[in-house]
Amino acid sequence: MQLRKMSALVLCLLLAGAAWGQENQGYTSVALFKIKLDSMEAGVGSLVKFITPVGAKLLKEGTVSGYGVDVDMFHQPGQSNVAVWMDVPSFEAFGKAEDAIHAALKASPQLTAALWAANDQNAHADIMVRHMFANMKKVPAGKLPYTNFHAVKVKPGQMQDYAAGFEKHLKPMYDRLVADGVIYGYSVDTEVIHSDAAALVWIVTVMPDLAAKDKMLAATRAANQSKSAAERKAMSDALDGPTVPGAHRDSISQAVVFVTK
Repeated sequence: MQLRKMSALVLCLLLAGAAWGQENQGYTSVALFKIKLDSMEAGVGSLVKFITPVGAKLLKEGTVSGYGVDVDMFHQPGQSNVAVWMDVPSFEAFGKAEDAIHAALKASPQLTAALWAANDQNAHADIMVRHMFANMKKVPAGKLPYTNFHAVKVKPGQMQDYAAGFEKHLKPMYDRLVADGVIYGYSVDTEVIHSDAAALVWIVTVMPDLAAKDKMLAATRAANQSKSAAERKAMSDALDGPTVPGAHRDSISQAVVFVTK
């Protein structure tokens, strides 16, 4: 879950219609965990058992508009590998969700002990992101999607330049992938609570299956091949110029819980 220390999530996840410069559409709160590999099944199982009733209650009350649990497919030494996310409309709603989670932990000491036993608490981290752009179709009920994360760091003072570059050079392709049903949707997310002078940005793509990743790569190659050398240079300058060299990372996760309104 290197990206989410970064997206994943989650990463994850998406409030349809959010765009750069628009009125706030809400936030995604992501809690990152590093579950010990020899306790992965039990640790993830405990997280699912814990978050499902809490998330369902918060969704019914309108405190959250979605929640889920994602597990990384590509593990990195020392990095978190499981994310629990919730979509909230405001920081007030986030506070209510946190209160409900802490109350549930206190009310379930055995489950809480199982969670802590499987989790490396020194690797825990929390992030809060907002969407600069998003286009998301409804994920079918019961479907557990895959999520692709493309993470970069944007230099101080250059976020609007990066957003303009994405809107001009990449957004049309992503919108076509949504319209054609290749992906459920995407968002371009950035931190609300910043952890560094350079702002982390994630392009988060929610996919029905891993075949969608192949189709995304093919669409990217086709789009690049259709451009002239000058157009490719202009795109590179617009997207790479505002970012920190060498900071780009990728990751893919699979949902084990994914619920939205």
